[in-house]
Amino acid sequence: MTRGFAMSMAALLAAGAAPAHAVEGERDLAEPVARREVRAEITPYLWIVGMDADVTVGGTTVSPSIGFSDLMDAADFGGSVFGQFEYQRLLAYLQLDYMKLSTGNLDHPPAAGKLDSEALLTAFGVGYQFPGLWGGSNLGAMIGLRVSYLQNDLTLYGMGSASGSKTLVDPLLILTPSIPITRWLRLNPTFSIGAFGDSDWTYELQPHLQFQLTDHVAARLGYRRLYMDYQGDKGEISGAMHGFLVGLGLTL
Repeated sequence: MTRGFAMSMAALLAAGAAPAHAVEGERDLAEPVARREVRAEITPYLWIVGMDADVTVGGTTVSPSIGFSDLMDAADFGGSVFGQFEYQRLLAYLQLDYMKLSTGNLDHPPAAGKLDSEALLTAFGVGYQFPGLWGGSNLGAMIGLRVSYLQNDLTLYGMGSASGSKTLVDPLLILTPSIPITRWLRLNPTFSIGAFGDSDWTYELQPHLQFQLTDHVAARLGYRRLYMDYQGDKGEISGAMHGFLVGLGLTL
């Protein structure tokens, strides 16, 4: 996970090596960006994620708490990317997170067997960007979907194996306000909530700052909490993935 992210960061830093003032001069970054007819961004990021959940199977409830270091020890591969496209006031949004984990990667793996897990979390939406209450600010309002694919393969040594997968699809209302703080710094939080899908309900809070380093390179720094509450025939799970995030991307 970290190797791929580091390579992406190095390439983007090379592309944006010139300091912001050398490219922009005295021009205010916030105002012209808001007036561009076409604007796009793609940002790979590192989500320093942990997990807290309540899991109920067969009337028994457990509450695992997994930290980022535990997930990193078990990781085969992972990565995250955020993308946004604007045409005039029309808006499209996409966020992807992928993780592949195996208990066989742990320093002290379970002796009785191993668990291999794969998760692909996708959120996307389309909508309209409204002008904000003051210069340079705006509010994106979108409808979309969160699609969560989960795959688990359990192997018990000497006994056999079992596999299971689940895809959860949840409608979303997504809000993306953008508020200029200085000529190179914006507050760009994301809020979403979903219901009436496969999950009972789900929400996401993602407050973060965007630093416009040059005309075409921006960094994001913030925090993300993704909560899901699901009840199925074989069990229930309610919990959140949460942690800080940092990314460096291209803006057009």
